[in-house]
Amino acid sequence: MFRFAAALPTLALLMSTTAAHADVTPEQVWQNWQEWIGAYDADVTVGSETRDGDTLSVENIAMLMEIPDGKMSAITESLTFTDNGDGTVSVTMSPDYIIKMNADPADAEAFDMTMRLVQENMRMIVSGTPENMIYALTADAYGVIVDEVLAEGIKQPLTVEVMANDVSGTYNTVTGETLDVTYNLDAVSTLINMDFEDAETNETAAFSSTIAGLAMTGTSSLPDGGITDNPAMMMSAGLMGDGGYTFDGSASTFSFEGNGNTLSGNGTSEGGNLDVSMDTDGVGYKGTTRGLNMNIQTSDLPFPLSFAMAEYGFDFLMPLSKSDEPQDFGLALNLSDFTMADALWNMFDPGTILPREPATVAFDIDGKANWFFDLMDPEQAAALESAETPGEIHALELNNLLVELAGAKLTGEGSFEFDNADTATFDGMPRPEGAVDLKLEGGNGLIDKLISMGLLPQEQAMGARMMLGLFATPTGEDELSSKIEVNPDGHVLANGQRLR
Repeated sequence: MFRFAAALPTLALLMSTTAAHADVTPEQVWQNWQEWIGAYDADVTVGSETRDGDTLSVENIAMLMEIPDGKMSAITESLTFTDNGDGTVSVTMSPDYIIKMNADPADAEAFDMTMRLVQENMRMIVSGTPENMIYALTADAYGVIVDEVLAEGIKQPLTVEVMANDVSGTYNTVTGETLDVTYNLDAVSTLINMDFEDAETNETAAFSSTIAGLAMTGTSSLPDGGITDNPAMMMSAGLMGDGGYTFDGSASTFSFEGNGNTLSGNGTSEGGNLDVSMDTDGVGYKGTTRGLNMNIQTSDLPFPLSFAMAEYGFDFLMPLSKSDEPQDFGLALNLSDFTMADALWNMFDPGTILPREPATVAFDIDGKANWFFDLMDPEQAAALESAETPGEIHALELNNLLVELAGAKLTGEGSFEFDNADTATFDGMPRPEGAVDLKLEGGNGLIDKLISMGLLPQEQAMGARMMLGLFATPTGEDELSSKIEVNPDGHVLANGQRLR
């Protein structure tokens, strides 16, 4: 599916730019399209190609592509490439075309899907040179409509529509030792609708969302030879890509009904972003959503559920390739200023004993490690599952830890290095050396409140306080600090007191 999805922009060229000095012909633009489609290992057939004056007309274009466990195809009736007389070419195409997917996965039901790629009032101009083409595009609307889904030959009661409105952007293709693409896309608004209604089971589901100010960007490089079934070889030959999006805000509604149960709700956000990258160094994901608000109603509860969050974010980085040298990895999560309605609080704190101030949970970890296997090689990835030691960890750093909840606050930071030559001191794992500093504020106060609420028995509270006394020392009023360290001899210490 990745190959087909990546090839769709080549067919539709869903991007735009301001025209630069140009020198391209209709035949060169059409050749550029065919080269890019071919790079994604797709078979293309053409009904006819006709040159009439300044216009090249291409009729009945069909593309077929193998995907895991199936095939995908796209058919468009016509493309026209018109020489504007100034070195630029205007491209027009059918207002929609059909995409079909036929899949028979080994671990799921076979299914067929028919979709339409819709492009209303698309206006496209190509400029540049044969080796560096720039596509300028605007459209009133651009999107995908799922017309039919068949599972084991039976039509499913599902409809899906994704439509971007008032679209503009840029799409730049460069051919050389690698095939390079750079693009950006802006849409004033994007609508997503999904409906499911099963008359036999009386189950219904619906989802609707509006996204404001969606802006997408990305770059990719394909090695000579295009897409193959060996991602590891492609990456070593230069395969890379990065992309992402930002948006100004969103509003969504959803509902579900079935087996006598109902669930419905709505949510809004004030914007966010997502960034994705992949190359020989690894794969990375980073995203943020701001100003999240959710309201949920369910037949299981007599009152609505409401919660809000100032920010939700994550950051993930992992190496993919086999390496003898340490590579970067990381993981971060941020749930900032979480609040919920009093009705939820009252379920477990009807006496308003706990502080109901916003809660935050955040951590940021990074380090150095290396794999003994190439995760992009299917055979090596399979061997990884049975490997006794899949790789080595060399360093781990806690850049930040923050937990603020019900009047208590836990913070921490620290770092460790690992000796992979010593796996005896810690029974099979590489010996760490380093320290982490932790601070707990309001911990005893929180324990007292939990006792008064009946949520924490006295004997368990006493055990918790004994553990805090073992690992931490008082540094202020209801404030405890702890330094957990592992020294070069493999001794584990808490505030200088040896534990191991």
